[in-house]
Amino acid sequence: MLAIKLDQVSVPDHTNLMDTPAPGPISYDIAEAKARLSELLDAALRGDEVVISRNNEPVVRLTLVSKHRPRPYGIASDWKVDNEALLAPMDEEDLLAAEGAHTDEFGLSLKR
Repeated sequence: MLAIKLDQVSVPDHTNLMDTPAPGPISYDIAEAKARLSELLDAALRGDEVVISRNNEPVVRLTLVSKHRPRPYGIASDWKVDNEALLAPMDEEDLLAAEGAHTDEFGLSLKR
């Protein structure tokens, strides 16, 4: 007969299952998700995929929203523009178009 003292046995604590990342999606029904929303949000912030189901059908997935990163400066630093093209005088027709000669009172282009 094997006798084990209870104070020597390690029993896992199942009161908070959200302490460690889950290997796959975490799935909850709507009532349980409503009761544990704060924990589910924390899990999603850790990078876990949380799925909320209705009648055993997945309906919503909580995932971390990636933050929008601005474009880095100098993305077109290798572009070369000919100074002659920038400083050359405009053609008469291009100058009239820039001044709005070929547009109506609303700024829309007129047919020529």
